[in-house]
Amino acid sequence: METGCLVFLLVYVSLPLQSFQKEPDPPGHLKPLGFHRPPLGHVDVFDYVPSPREFWEKYASKGEPVVFRGAANHSLGFSRWTNEYLVENYGSVELKLEGKREKAGELPVGDAGMARDTMRHFLSRYDNDDVYVVSQLPEPMYHEVSALPCLMCGSFKKRLLEVNYWMSSGGTRSILHRDADNAINCLFAGKKNWILIDRQYTHLVPLAAEPSGAFGAFALLDVDKVNVKKFPDFAKVPWRYANLTAGDCLFLPYSYLHQVASYERNIAVSLLFARLTEFEEDEDCAAERLDFTPLSDLHVTWSYPGYGEMSMGNLDPEHVRVALLTGVRNDGELTRKDFSAMLMEHKGFSQKEADETAGRVFKYLDPQSHTVVSTSDIDGYSEEKLKAIAALLDADDANTEEYEEWLLDANQISSQVALMVNETEELDEDDFIVKWVNDIGGSMPIGRRLFRELDGNRDGVLTDAELIEAGEEPFEPFLKEKKEDKGNEQYFEELQELQSLASTEEHSEEQHSHDEF
Repeated sequence: METGCLVFLLVYVSLPLQSFQKEPDPPGHLKPLGFHRPPLGHVDVFDYVPSPREFWEKYASKGEPVVFRGAANHSLGFSRWTNEYLVENYGSVELKLEGKREKAGELPVGDAGMARDTMRHFLSRYDNDDVYVVSQLPEPMYHEVSALPCLMCGSFKKRLLEVNYWMSSGGTRSILHRDADNAINCLFAGKKNWILIDRQYTHLVPLAAEPSGAFGAFALLDVDKVNVKKFPDFAKVPWRYANLTAGDCLFLPYSYLHQVASYERNIAVSLLFARLTEFEEDEDCAAERLDFTPLSDLHVTWSYPGYGEMSMGNLDPEHVRVALLTGVRNDGELTRKDFSAMLMEHKGFSQKEADETAGRVFKYLDPQSHTVVSTSDIDGYSEEKLKAIAALLDADDANTEEYEEWLLDANQISSQVALMVNETEELDEDDFIVKWVNDIGGSMPIGRRLFRELDGNRDGVLTDAELIEAGEEPFEPFLKEKKEDKGNEQYFEELQELQSLASTEEHSEEQHSHDEF
Protein backbone atom coordinates (compact mmCIF):
# COMPACT_ATOMS: atom_id res chain seq x y z
CA MET A 1 0.00 0.00 0.00
CA GLU A 2 2.76 2.41 0.92
CA THR A 3 4.67 1.48 -2.25
CA GLY A 4 1.62 2.20 -4.41
CA CYS A 5 1.15 5.61 -2.80
CA LEU A 6 4.82 6.41 -3.33
CA VAL A 7 4.62 5.48 -7.03
CA PHE A 8 1.51 7.68 -7.46
CA LEU A 9 3.21 10.60 -5.76
CA LEU A 10 6.31 10.27 -7.96
CA VAL A 11 4.16 10.19 -11.13
CA TYR A 12 2.08 13.16 -9.94
CA VAL A 13 5.05 15.41 -9.22
CA SER A 14 6.74 14.47 -12.50
CA LEU A 15 3.78 15.62 -14.65
CA PRO A 16 4.42 18.87 -16.58
CA LEU A 17 3.30 21.96 -14.72
CA GLN A 18 1.16 23.08 -17.66
CA SER A 19 -1.11 20.07 -17.12
CA PHE A 20 -2.51 21.87 -14.10
CA GLN A 21 -2.23 25.45 -15.31
CA LYS A 22 -5.23 27.37 -16.67
CA GLU A 23 -4.95 28.38 -20.33
CA PRO A 24 -4.08 32.10 -20.29
CA ASP A 25 -6.76 34.46 -21.54
CA PRO A 26 -6.07 36.38 -24.74
CA PRO A 27 -5.09 40.01 -24.11
CA GLY A 28 -8.08 42.17 -23.22
CA HIS A 29 -10.51 39.30 -22.65
CA LEU A 30 -13.40 40.45 -20.41
CA LYS A 31 -11.62 43.76 -19.98
CA PRO A 32 -12.67 47.25 -21.14
CA LEU A 33 -12.43 48.19 -24.80
CA GLY A 34 -8.85 49.07 -25.73
CA PHE A 35 -7.15 46.55 -23.44
CA HIS A 36 -6.72 44.09 -26.31
CA ARG A 37 -3.66 46.00 -27.58
CA PRO A 38 -1.87 49.32 -27.00
CA PRO A 39 -3.17 52.31 -29.00
CA LEU A 40 -1.41 53.62 -32.09
CA GLY A 41 -1.51 57.08 -30.55
CA HIS A 42 -3.61 60.25 -30.58
CA VAL A 43 -5.23 61.44 -33.83
CA ASP A 44 -3.78 64.54 -35.49
CA VAL A 45 -4.27 67.83 -33.65
CA PHE A 46 -4.44 71.29 -35.23
CA ASP A 47 -4.23 74.53 -33.27
CA TYR A 48 -6.00 76.23 -36.17
CA VAL A 49 -8.84 75.39 -38.55
CA PRO A 50 -7.59 74.63 -42.08
CA SER A 51 -9.10 75.95 -45.29
CA PRO A 52 -11.90 73.90 -46.88
CA ARG A 53 -9.51 72.66 -49.58
CA GLU A 54 -6.85 71.58 -47.07
CA PHE A 55 -9.49 69.96 -44.86
CA TRP A 56 -10.84 68.03 -47.85
CA GLU A 57 -7.48 66.87 -49.18
CA LYS A 58 -5.89 65.87 -45.87
CA TYR A 59 -8.85 64.61 -43.85
CA ALA A 60 -12.40 64.50 -45.28
CA SER A 61 -11.51 62.81 -48.58
CA LYS A 62 -9.34 60.25 -46.77
CA GLY A 63 -11.76 59.53 -43.93
CA GLU A 64 -9.14 60.65 -41.41
CA PRO A 65 -10.20 62.09 -38.01
CA VAL A 66 -8.57 65.25 -36.67
CA VAL A 67 -8.93 67.49 -33.61
CA PHE A 68 -9.14 71.28 -33.82
CA ARG A 69 -8.06 72.66 -30.45
CA GLY A 70 -10.07 75.62 -29.19
CA ALA A 71 -12.36 75.83 -32.23
CA ALA A 72 -15.56 75.71 -30.14
CA ASN A 73 -14.49 78.82 -28.25
CA HIS A 74 -15.80 80.89 -31.16
CA SER A 75 -19.41 79.87 -30.45
CA LEU A 76 -21.42 82.16 -28.17
CA GLY A 77 -22.85 79.13 -26.37
CA PHE A 78 -19.38 78.11 -25.20
CA SER A 79 -19.32 80.92 -22.64
CA ARG A 80 -23.06 81.48 -22.20
CA TRP A 81 -24.52 78.02 -21.61
CA THR A 82 -24.67 77.79 -17.84
CA ASN A 83 -27.62 75.83 -16.45
CA GLU A 84 -29.26 79.05 -15.32
CA TYR A 85 -28.91 80.60 -18.79
CA LEU A 86 -30.28 77.48 -20.51
CA VAL A 87 -33.34 77.38 -18.24
CA GLU A 88 -34.03 81.09 -18.62
CA ASN A 89 -33.66 81.17 -22.41
CA TYR A 90 -34.55 77.65 -23.55
CA GLY A 91 -36.41 76.11 -20.63
CA SER A 92 -39.44 75.02 -22.67
CA VAL A 93 -37.66 73.40 -25.63
CA GLU A 94 -38.09 69.63 -25.83
CA LEU A 95 -35.15 67.25 -26.04
CA LYS A 96 -34.69 63.51 -26.57
CA LEU A 97 -33.37 61.42 -23.67
CA GLU A 98 -31.36 58.26 -23.23
CA GLY A 99 -29.84 56.54 -20.23
CA LYS A 100 -26.20 57.32 -19.47
CA ARG A 101 -25.11 53.90 -20.69
CA GLU A 102 -26.27 53.26 -24.23
CA LYS A 103 -28.60 50.26 -24.62
CA ALA A 104 -28.60 49.60 -20.88
CA GLY A 105 -31.79 49.77 -18.81
CA GLU A 106 -35.16 51.34 -19.48
CA LEU A 107 -35.68 54.52 -21.46
CA PRO A 108 -36.05 57.50 -19.12
CA VAL A 109 -39.39 59.31 -18.97
CA GLY A 110 -39.52 63.10 -18.98
CA ASP A 111 -42.08 65.88 -18.72
CA ALA A 112 -42.67 65.79 -22.47
CA GLY A 113 -43.08 62.01 -22.84
CA MET A 114 -41.13 58.79 -22.98
CA ALA A 115 -37.48 59.52 -23.79
CA ARG A 116 -38.41 63.20 -24.08
CA ASP A 117 -38.06 66.11 -21.65
CA THR A 118 -38.05 69.87 -21.46
CA MET A 119 -34.72 71.59 -20.91
CA ARG A 120 -36.02 72.97 -17.60
CA HIS A 121 -37.12 69.62 -16.18
CA PHE A 122 -34.01 67.82 -17.43
CA LEU A 123 -31.69 70.29 -15.71
CA SER A 124 -33.64 69.98 -12.47
CA ARG A 125 -32.76 66.27 -12.21
CA TYR A 126 -29.79 65.42 -14.44
CA ASP A 127 -27.31 65.45 -11.53
CA ASN A 128 -29.13 62.62 -9.76
CA ASP A 129 -31.05 60.63 -12.38
CA ASP A 130 -29.89 58.28 -15.12
CA VAL A 131 -30.67 60.76 -17.91
CA TYR A 132 -28.65 61.99 -20.85
CA VAL A 133 -29.76 64.35 -23.63
CA VAL A 134 -29.04 62.98 -27.11
CA SER A 135 -31.18 65.18 -29.31
CA GLN A 136 -31.44 67.45 -32.27
CA LEU A 137 -30.39 70.97 -31.37
CA PRO A 138 -33.49 73.23 -31.25
CA GLU A 139 -33.35 76.00 -33.85
CA PRO A 140 -33.73 78.80 -31.26
CA MET A 141 -30.21 77.83 -30.07
CA TYR A 142 -28.63 77.98 -33.54
CA HIS A 143 -27.37 81.55 -33.24
CA GLU A 144 -25.13 80.51 -30.32
CA VAL A 145 -23.33 77.75 -32.25
CA SER A 146 -20.88 78.56 -35.04
CA ALA A 147 -19.85 76.28 -37.89
CA LEU A 148 -16.11 75.99 -38.51
CA PRO A 149 -14.56 77.91 -41.44
CA CYS A 150 -13.45 74.66 -43.11
CA LEU A 151 -17.12 73.98 -43.93
CA MET A 152 -18.00 77.48 -45.10
CA CYS A 153 -17.86 77.11 -48.87
CA GLY A 154 -18.47 74.77 -51.77
CA SER A 155 -19.90 71.29 -51.33
CA PHE A 156 -19.48 71.35 -47.55
CA LYS A 157 -21.65 74.42 -47.05
CA LYS A 158 -24.32 73.15 -49.45
CA ARG A 159 -24.66 69.78 -47.73
CA LEU A 160 -25.05 70.54 -44.00
CA LEU A 161 -27.52 67.90 -42.83
CA GLU A 162 -28.36 68.09 -39.14
CA VAL A 163 -27.25 69.51 -35.79
CA ASN A 164 -27.28 67.40 -32.63
CA TYR A 165 -26.96 68.27 -28.95
CA TRP A 166 -25.57 66.18 -26.08
CA MET A 167 -25.77 67.10 -22.42
CA SER A 168 -25.17 65.18 -19.19
CA SER A 169 -23.68 65.47 -15.73
CA GLY A 170 -20.87 63.17 -16.91
CA GLY A 171 -20.40 59.44 -16.56
CA THR A 172 -21.90 58.51 -19.93
CA ARG A 173 -20.57 55.63 -22.03
CA SER A 174 -21.58 54.78 -25.57
CA ILE A 175 -21.34 51.42 -27.24
CA LEU A 176 -18.86 50.89 -30.08
CA HIS A 177 -20.65 52.07 -33.21
CA ARG A 178 -20.37 53.94 -36.49
CA ASP A 179 -22.51 56.76 -37.89
CA ALA A 180 -23.83 57.24 -41.40
CA ASP A 181 -22.64 60.81 -41.97
CA ASN A 182 -19.56 62.96 -41.44
CA ALA A 183 -19.61 65.06 -38.28
CA ILE A 184 -17.70 67.79 -36.51
CA ASN A 185 -18.31 67.29 -32.80
CA CYS A 186 -17.52 70.31 -30.61
CA LEU A 187 -17.24 70.15 -26.83
CA PHE A 188 -18.68 73.14 -24.96
CA ALA A 189 -18.20 71.80 -21.42
CA GLY A 190 -16.46 68.86 -19.71
CA LYS A 191 -14.17 66.18 -21.15
CA LYS A 192 -14.70 63.39 -23.66
CA ASN A 193 -12.40 60.47 -24.41
CA TRP A 194 -12.82 58.77 -27.78
CA ILE A 195 -11.66 55.35 -28.94
CA LEU A 196 -11.45 55.36 -32.75
CA ILE A 197 -11.15 52.45 -35.21
CA ASP A 198 -10.42 53.03 -38.89
CA ARG A 199 -12.99 51.87 -41.45
CA GLN A 200 -10.46 49.49 -43.03
CA TYR A 201 -10.69 47.24 -39.94
CA THR A 202 -14.48 47.01 -39.89
CA HIS A 203 -14.36 43.40 -41.15
CA LEU A 204 -12.60 42.39 -37.92
CA VAL A 205 -15.33 43.87 -35.70
CA PRO A 206 -18.50 41.84 -34.93
CA LEU A 207 -21.39 44.08 -36.02
CA ALA A 208 -25.10 43.66 -35.35
CA ALA A 209 -27.34 42.84 -38.30
CA GLU A 210 -27.97 45.78 -40.62
CA PRO A 211 -29.36 46.03 -44.16
CA SER A 212 -26.72 45.55 -46.86
CA GLY A 213 -24.95 48.78 -47.68
CA ALA A 214 -25.81 50.45 -44.36
CA PHE A 215 -23.27 53.08 -43.30
CA GLY A 216 -24.31 53.12 -39.64
CA ALA A 217 -24.05 50.11 -37.31
CA PHE A 218 -23.03 49.03 -33.82
CA ALA A 219 -20.75 46.32 -32.51
CA LEU A 220 -21.82 43.22 -30.60
CA LEU A 221 -19.36 44.02 -27.82
CA ASP A 222 -19.80 45.02 -24.21
CA VAL A 223 -17.34 47.91 -24.00
CA ASP A 224 -16.69 47.08 -20.32
CA LYS A 225 -16.04 43.37 -20.87
CA VAL A 226 -14.95 42.55 -24.40
CA ASN A 227 -15.38 38.87 -25.26
CA VAL A 228 -12.13 38.33 -27.13
CA LYS A 229 -12.44 34.53 -26.94
CA LYS A 230 -15.68 34.57 -28.93
CA PHE A 231 -14.44 37.27 -31.32
CA PRO A 232 -10.70 36.52 -31.68
CA ASP A 233 -10.34 38.69 -34.80
CA PHE A 234 -11.04 41.74 -32.68
CA ALA A 235 -7.65 41.24 -30.99
CA LYS A 236 -6.06 42.29 -34.31
CA VAL A 237 -7.89 45.64 -34.47
CA PRO A 238 -5.61 48.71 -34.11
CA TRP A 239 -7.10 51.79 -32.50
CA ARG A 240 -6.33 55.40 -31.81
CA TYR A 241 -7.73 57.86 -29.34
CA ALA A 242 -8.78 61.49 -29.08
CA ASN A 243 -8.99 63.27 -25.73
CA LEU A 244 -11.14 66.39 -25.90
CA THR A 245 -11.47 69.16 -23.35
CA ALA A 246 -13.93 72.06 -23.43
CA GLY A 247 -13.37 74.13 -26.57
CA ASP A 248 -12.07 71.30 -28.78
CA CYS A 249 -13.74 69.97 -31.93
CA LEU A 250 -13.26 66.53 -33.50
CA PHE A 251 -13.86 65.69 -37.16
CA LEU A 252 -15.35 62.20 -37.19
CA PRO A 253 -15.56 60.63 -40.68
CA TYR A 254 -18.65 58.66 -41.63
CA SER A 255 -18.62 54.93 -40.80
CA TYR A 256 -15.62 55.41 -38.49
CA LEU A 257 -16.10 53.11 -35.51
CA HIS A 258 -15.93 54.94 -32.19
CA GLN A 259 -16.77 54.68 -28.51
CA VAL A 260 -17.11 57.73 -26.28
CA ALA A 261 -16.95 58.33 -22.52
CA SER A 262 -17.80 61.70 -20.97
CA TYR A 263 -16.69 63.27 -17.71
CA GLU A 264 -17.92 66.21 -15.61
CA ARG A 265 -20.83 68.44 -16.65
CA ASN A 266 -20.83 67.81 -20.36
CA ILE A 267 -22.23 69.67 -23.37
CA ALA A 268 -21.42 68.91 -27.00
CA VAL A 269 -22.83 69.98 -30.35
CA SER A 270 -22.30 68.01 -33.55
CA LEU A 271 -22.78 69.35 -37.07
CA LEU A 272 -23.42 66.54 -39.55
CA PHE A 273 -22.56 66.92 -43.23
CA ALA A 274 -22.86 64.71 -46.28
CA ARG A 275 -20.76 61.74 -47.34
CA LEU A 276 -19.09 63.54 -50.23
CA THR A 277 -17.19 61.76 -53.00
CA GLU A 278 -15.75 65.04 -54.29
CA PHE A 279 -15.39 68.61 -53.13
CA GLU A 280 -16.52 71.31 -55.54
CA GLU A 281 -15.51 74.86 -54.77
CA ASP A 282 -17.70 77.92 -55.35
CA GLU A 283 -17.12 81.67 -55.27
CA ASP A 284 -17.10 81.68 -51.45
CA CYS A 285 -13.97 79.51 -51.47
CA ALA A 286 -12.04 82.36 -53.12
CA ALA A 287 -12.43 84.52 -50.01
CA GLU A 288 -9.14 85.41 -48.38
CA ARG A 289 -10.49 84.37 -45.00
CA LEU A 290 -13.57 82.37 -44.10
CA ASP A 291 -15.13 83.01 -40.70
CA PHE A 292 -16.83 81.02 -37.96
CA THR A 293 -20.49 81.38 -38.91
CA PRO A 294 -23.58 81.07 -36.67
CA LEU A 295 -25.83 78.19 -37.70
CA SER A 296 -28.73 80.64 -37.83
CA ASP A 297 -27.09 82.15 -40.94
CA LEU A 298 -26.83 78.79 -42.71
CA HIS A 299 -29.16 76.31 -44.38
CA VAL A 300 -29.37 73.00 -42.52
CA THR A 301 -31.34 70.28 -44.31
CA TRP A 302 -33.02 68.72 -41.28
CA SER A 303 -33.82 71.22 -38.53
CA TYR A 304 -35.98 71.06 -35.40
CA PRO A 305 -37.94 73.99 -33.94
CA GLY A 306 -37.74 72.75 -30.34
CA TYR A 307 -41.14 71.04 -30.18
CA GLY A 308 -43.11 68.45 -32.13
CA GLU A 309 -41.58 65.74 -34.29
CA MET A 310 -37.81 65.59 -34.76
CA SER A 311 -35.95 64.45 -37.88
CA MET A 312 -32.86 63.11 -36.12
CA GLY A 313 -31.10 60.52 -38.27
CA ASN A 314 -33.24 61.08 -41.36
CA LEU A 315 -31.70 60.22 -44.71
CA ASP A 316 -29.67 62.69 -46.75
CA PRO A 317 -32.14 63.82 -49.47
CA GLU A 318 -29.47 63.67 -52.17
CA HIS A 319 -28.77 60.05 -51.29
CA VAL A 320 -32.49 59.40 -51.76
CA ARG A 321 -32.19 60.86 -55.26
CA VAL A 322 -29.19 58.64 -56.02
CA ALA A 323 -31.04 55.58 -54.72
CA LEU A 324 -34.05 56.31 -56.93
CA LEU A 325 -31.85 56.82 -59.99
CA THR A 326 -30.03 53.57 -59.27
CA GLY A 327 -33.28 51.70 -59.72
CA VAL A 328 -34.16 53.26 -63.10
CA ARG A 329 -34.43 50.71 -65.90
CA ASN A 330 -32.91 50.98 -69.36
CA ASP A 331 -36.10 52.61 -70.61
CA GLY A 332 -35.54 55.51 -68.20
CA GLU A 333 -38.32 54.59 -65.76
CA LEU A 334 -38.57 53.37 -62.18
CA THR A 335 -41.66 51.32 -61.35
CA ARG A 336 -43.26 50.76 -57.99
CA LYS A 337 -42.59 47.03 -58.31
CA ASP A 338 -38.87 47.58 -58.95
CA PHE A 339 -38.69 50.03 -56.07
CA SER A 340 -40.28 47.49 -53.75
CA ALA A 341 -37.65 44.94 -54.78
CA MET A 342 -34.91 47.52 -54.04
CA LEU A 343 -36.27 48.02 -50.52
CA MET A 344 -36.14 44.29 -49.84
CA GLU A 345 -32.59 43.97 -51.16
CA HIS A 346 -31.00 47.10 -49.73
CA LYS A 347 -33.11 47.94 -46.67
CA GLY A 348 -33.91 44.42 -45.50
CA PHE A 349 -37.69 44.99 -45.72
CA SER A 350 -40.11 42.08 -45.80
CA GLN A 351 -42.24 41.70 -48.93
CA LYS A 352 -45.27 43.17 -47.14
CA GLU A 353 -43.33 46.09 -45.67
CA ALA A 354 -41.60 46.83 -48.99
CA ASP A 355 -44.87 46.77 -50.95
CA GLU A 356 -46.62 49.05 -48.46
CA THR A 357 -43.73 51.51 -48.33
CA ALA A 358 -43.34 51.57 -52.11
CA GLY A 359 -47.10 52.15 -52.37
CA ARG A 360 -46.93 55.20 -50.09
CA VAL A 361 -43.90 56.64 -51.90
CA PHE A 362 -45.39 56.22 -55.37
CA LYS A 363 -48.75 57.57 -54.28
CA TYR A 364 -46.85 60.73 -53.34
CA LEU A 365 -44.62 60.78 -56.44
CA ASP A 366 -47.19 59.70 -59.01
CA PRO A 367 -50.63 60.81 -57.77
CA GLN A 368 -52.36 59.63 -60.98
CA SER A 369 -51.28 56.01 -61.48
CA HIS A 370 -49.03 55.39 -58.43
CA THR A 371 -46.87 53.14 -60.59
CA VAL A 372 -43.99 54.84 -62.41
CA VAL A 373 -41.59 57.82 -62.43
CA SER A 374 -38.91 58.80 -64.97
CA THR A 375 -35.27 59.83 -64.78
CA SER A 376 -36.20 63.41 -65.64
CA ASP A 377 -38.78 63.41 -62.83
CA ILE A 378 -36.20 62.26 -60.29
CA ASP A 379 -33.55 64.71 -61.52
CA GLY A 380 -36.02 67.55 -61.02
CA TYR A 381 -37.14 66.72 -57.48
CA SER A 382 -36.62 69.59 -55.02
CA GLU A 383 -34.97 69.12 -51.65
CA GLU A 384 -38.38 69.34 -49.97
CA LYS A 385 -39.77 66.58 -52.16
CA LEU A 386 -36.78 64.36 -51.48
CA LYS A 387 -37.16 65.04 -47.73
CA ALA A 388 -40.79 63.93 -47.92
CA ILE A 389 -39.68 60.68 -49.59
CA ALA A 390 -36.97 60.20 -46.94
CA ALA A 391 -39.58 60.59 -44.19
CA LEU A 392 -41.76 57.94 -45.84
CA LEU A 393 -38.81 55.57 -46.21
CA ASP A 394 -36.96 55.82 -42.95
CA ALA A 395 -38.85 57.75 -40.28
CA ASP A 396 -37.77 56.91 -36.73
CA ASP A 397 -40.58 56.33 -34.23
CA ALA A 398 -38.32 57.67 -31.48
CA ASN A 399 -38.51 61.12 -33.10
CA THR A 400 -42.22 61.44 -32.34
CA GLU A 401 -43.96 62.77 -29.24
CA GLU A 402 -46.00 59.53 -29.16
CA TYR A 403 -42.99 57.20 -29.04
CA GLU A 404 -44.44 55.08 -26.25
CA GLU A 405 -47.36 54.13 -28.50
CA TRP A 406 -44.86 52.07 -30.51
CA LEU A 407 -43.27 50.59 -27.39
CA LEU A 408 -46.27 49.66 -25.21
CA ASP A 409 -48.57 46.77 -26.10
CA ALA A 410 -52.28 47.68 -26.43
CA ASN A 411 -53.64 44.43 -24.99
CA GLN A 412 -51.20 44.44 -22.09
CA ILE A 413 -51.88 48.02 -21.03
CA SER A 414 -55.65 47.53 -21.45
CA SER A 415 -55.47 44.66 -18.96
CA GLN A 416 -53.22 46.62 -16.60
CA VAL A 417 -55.52 49.64 -16.62
CA ALA A 418 -58.48 47.37 -15.83
CA LEU A 419 -56.60 45.92 -12.86
CA MET A 420 -55.65 49.42 -11.67
CA VAL A 421 -59.31 50.47 -11.62
CA ASN A 422 -60.57 47.18 -10.15
CA GLU A 423 -58.21 47.48 -7.19
CA THR A 424 -59.91 50.65 -5.96
CA GLU A 425 -63.27 50.54 -7.83
CA GLU A 426 -62.61 54.11 -8.96
CA LEU A 427 -59.44 56.03 -9.72
CA ASP A 428 -58.91 59.78 -9.89
CA GLU A 429 -56.70 61.35 -12.53
CA ASP A 430 -53.69 62.02 -10.31
CA ASP A 431 -53.61 58.45 -8.98
CA PHE A 432 -54.06 57.10 -12.51
CA ILE A 433 -51.08 59.11 -13.73
CA VAL A 434 -48.89 57.88 -10.84
CA LYS A 435 -49.75 54.25 -11.65
CA TRP A 436 -49.36 54.81 -15.39
CA VAL A 437 -45.85 56.14 -14.88
CA ASN A 438 -44.69 53.81 -12.08
CA ASP A 439 -46.46 50.53 -12.93
CA ILE A 440 -46.73 50.68 -16.71
CA GLY A 441 -43.66 52.80 -17.47
CA GLY A 442 -45.49 55.37 -19.55
CA SER A 443 -45.23 59.15 -19.55
CA MET A 444 -47.46 61.80 -17.98
CA PRO A 445 -48.66 63.40 -21.26
CA ILE A 446 -49.78 60.12 -22.83
CA GLY A 447 -51.21 58.85 -19.53
CA ARG A 448 -53.22 62.05 -19.08
CA ARG A 449 -54.56 61.85 -22.62
CA LEU A 450 -55.62 58.22 -22.14
CA PHE A 451 -57.32 58.95 -18.82
CA ARG A 452 -59.41 61.74 -20.33
CA GLU A 453 -60.49 59.51 -23.21
CA LEU A 454 -61.56 56.80 -20.73
CA ASP A 455 -63.30 59.19 -18.30
CA GLY A 456 -66.63 59.31 -20.11
CA ASN A 457 -68.48 61.79 -17.88
CA ARG A 458 -65.42 64.04 -17.45
CA ASP A 459 -65.70 64.13 -13.65
CA GLY A 460 -62.02 63.36 -13.05
CA VAL A 461 -62.72 59.86 -11.72
CA LEU A 462 -62.47 56.62 -13.69
CA THR A 463 -64.81 53.73 -12.84
CA ASP A 464 -65.28 50.14 -14.03
CA ALA A 465 -68.46 51.16 -15.82
CA GLU A 466 -66.69 53.92 -17.75
CA LEU A 467 -63.85 51.57 -18.67
CA ILE A 468 -66.32 49.03 -20.07
CA GLU A 469 -68.25 51.69 -21.96
CA ALA A 470 -65.07 53.15 -23.50
CA GLY A 471 -64.10 49.75 -24.90
CA GLU A 472 -60.87 49.27 -26.81
CA GLU A 473 -60.97 52.44 -28.92
CA PRO A 474 -58.85 54.58 -26.53
CA PHE A 475 -56.13 51.89 -26.69
CA GLU A 476 -56.02 51.76 -30.49
CA PRO A 477 -53.08 54.21 -30.77
CA PHE A 478 -50.99 51.51 -29.06
CA LEU A 479 -51.79 49.04 -31.84
CA LYS A 480 -49.05 50.56 -34.02
CA GLU A 481 -47.01 47.88 -35.72
CA LYS A 482 -43.90 47.14 -33.69
CA LYS A 483 -40.79 47.17 -35.88
CA GLU A 484 -38.47 44.21 -35.67
CA ASP A 485 -34.95 45.20 -34.68
CA LYS A 486 -32.66 42.24 -35.33
CA GLY A 487 -29.57 44.25 -34.40
CA ASN A 488 -30.87 45.05 -30.92
CA GLU A 489 -31.97 41.45 -30.41
CA GLN A 490 -28.48 40.25 -31.31
CA TYR A 491 -26.87 42.78 -28.98
CA PHE A 492 -28.92 41.80 -25.94
CA GLU A 493 -28.46 38.10 -26.66
CA GLU A 494 -24.72 38.75 -26.74
CA LEU A 495 -24.87 40.54 -23.39
CA GLN A 496 -26.74 37.62 -21.82
CA GLU A 497 -24.18 35.18 -23.19
CA LEU A 498 -21.37 37.37 -21.87
CA GLN A 499 -22.88 37.51 -18.40
CA SER A 500 -23.11 33.73 -18.39
CA LEU A 501 -19.53 33.43 -19.62
CA ALA A 502 -18.21 35.83 -16.99
CA SER A 503 -20.01 33.90 -14.27
CA THR A 504 -18.66 30.57 -15.57
CA GLU A 505 -15.10 31.86 -15.81
CA GLU A 506 -15.29 33.39 -12.36
CA HIS A 507 -16.44 30.02 -10.96
CA SER A 508 -13.69 28.25 -12.94
CA GLU A 509 -11.09 30.66 -11.55
CA GLU A 510 -12.27 30.00 -8.01
CA GLN A 511 -12.18 26.24 -8.61
CA HIS A 512 -8.69 26.49 -10.13
CA SER A 513 -7.46 28.45 -7.10
CA HIS A 514 -8.98 25.84 -4.81
CA ASP A 515 -7.33 22.99 -6.76
CA GLU A 516 -3.97 24.73 -6.63
CA PHE A 517 -4.31 25.10 -2.89
